[in-house]
Amino acid sequence: MTLAVLFPFLMAAVCALLGPQLGRRTGYFAAAGFLPALALIPRLFALPAAAPVSEVTRWVPELGLNLVFRGDGFSLLFAALIGVIGTLATLYSVAYLSAGEKFGRFYPYLLCFGGSMLGLVLSDNLVALFGFWEMTSVTSFLLIGLWHTRSAARDGAVKAFLISALGGLGLLAAAAMLSIAGGAPTFRSSTSAPCAPRRCSCPRCCARCWRPSPSRRSFPFTSGYPRRWKRPHPSRPSCTRPPWSRPGWCSSPNSG
Repeated sequence: MTLAVLFPFLMAAVCALLGPQLGRRTGYFAAAGFLPALALIPRLFALPAAAPVSEVTRWVPELGLNLVFRGDGFSLLFAALIGVIGTLATLYSVAYLSAGEKFGRFYPYLLCFGGSMLGLVLSDNLVALFGFWEMTSVTSFLLIGLWHTRSAARDGAVKAFLISALGGLGLLAAAAMLSIAGGAPTFRSSTSAPCAPRRCSCPRCCARCWRPSPSRRSFPFTSGYPRRWKRPHPSRPSCTRPPWSRPGWCSSPNSG
């Protein structure tokens, strides 16, 4: 899995050097950058009999930060999709793009985007996950803005970058909350840590700690209503009927 994530970046450097000389044929080298991702497909078919596999690469051991890639059924499925779609898109671009395109920039951008997507779906480290997300933002901006002489391409690149940047802020907040709740910046620690029997701000615990009660069943639809608008309690049936419908209310002519 580590090779599947890092190999596209290595091939991006190769394509940047060979692009001006090979032209559109650089696409064949770019398609080879997704071969390690395609090699993950047999692991996908081996699940669920096979246990998820993790690969750890030391990054900053003093801070407990490591490059951890974990392959389970969900992450391997998306990695296989990225490998298949990336390979097909690269091979199609060989025949689609004209001979005068900037192949020395297009294929490196495409490979860096594919490698960032693979790191995003396979990373088990929350810090690396946020880093790969930001890399997808930058590489998508470069890909869309490759034809920068067109106003539509410039506008699309700016919009894509702004949307990705706003999503990155939410991802950063979620990663910080999961790291605090799990005690370590990894998905495994955040999902294996026991849930405390108290109210907490961790998104992982909200579903467990928020117990349903009669006053919360219709939340948030009745939280802002005045109290007199709420439905009467079923244990007091007399409150649900008007006074004139009660037995003996009009028994005396002087009543009322």
